[in-house]
Amino acid sequence: PLTPPFQLPGHRQIDFDIPGPLKRVISRLQPKPIFSPELCLGCGECQRCCPAGAITMADGQPRLNLNQCIRCFCCQELCPHKAVRVRQNWLGKKLLR
Repeated sequence: PLTPPFQLPGHRQIDFDIPGPLKRVISRLQPKPIFSPELCLGCGECQRCCPAGAITMADGQPRLNLNQCIRCFCCQELCPHKAVRVRQNWLGKKLLR
């Protein structure tokens, strides 16, 4: 559940009714947050700010449930240690621009 009055960002996202295996392949084309264990101090700010509740903390490190992630990238914006970056593969960059 999103925290009101949260609005999704205006980026293009693949989200239409396609078969499960194909949807998993296509979902890999979308950008996603990547957490750097070298920079992360385990403060949990990413978990607290995630409006979708897609981040949990385990052993002092964030764990992302990509199926819950709405790709708002609040975790990247609000990480005080700059331990989150957005990653997208080259094919996704070409197709979703």
